[in-house]
Amino acid sequence: MKNIKKIIIILILVLAGVLAVVGLNAARTYLGGAAGGSEPKSVRVQADVKSATISWESDKESQGVIEYGTTPASLLLRALEASETASHRVLLSPLKTNATYYFRIRVGETVYDNNGIPYSFKTKEDDSVSETGSSGGTDTGGAKVTQVPVQVVTPAAEAATGKITKCDLAEFKKNFGGSNPKYDLDDSGTVNTKDWIKCLEKYGQ
Repeated sequence: MKNIKKIIIILILVLAGVLAVVGLNAARTYLGGAAGGSEPKSVRVQADVKSATISWESDKESQGVIEYGTTPASLLLRALEASETASHRVLLSPLKTNATYYFRIRVGETVYDNNGIPYSFKTKEDDSVSETGSSGGTDTGGAKVTQVPVQVVTPAAEAATGKITKCDLAEFKKNFGGSNPKYDLDDSGTVNTKDWIKCLEKYGQ
């Protein structure tokens, strides 16, 4: 009889211990704001030139915080949701153009990331500068980008003779031994030291 009582007492203590552990973990999860259903699902990023929108879904309403930065080890910037919701959307702005950012989602004291590493995205390049070189300005992300046309000016003498009109040693070295008529000032068929000397005599350095 005594043995049965002891066994019952031991079973009760074990059961109480298990329930205590389970209850403690549940309490921690609840107090941390990560009670079942707060886990981010379908995390998406829509990146622009100087901003990005992070969106995700959750089974229960919660208020998330995006912790982000330009390196995985320094997620020092924060963007907080305005209120609790199950359909989340957080705008990050302003951001650097054509830069990689890393982020994670915090709900209460619980942090969610991409299997142990931060999520990442890259902002777009600023394509407001026209490839054709047309002049003008475009307001992009609050910064005005002035487009300057590129002009190549050819000296009249060079245009007329097809020869150089100034001495550039670096350019001569690139053409030494070749037959570029632009640098072949003595018309020998080969660009050599004589052409360099002739350039110096005619135009100086």
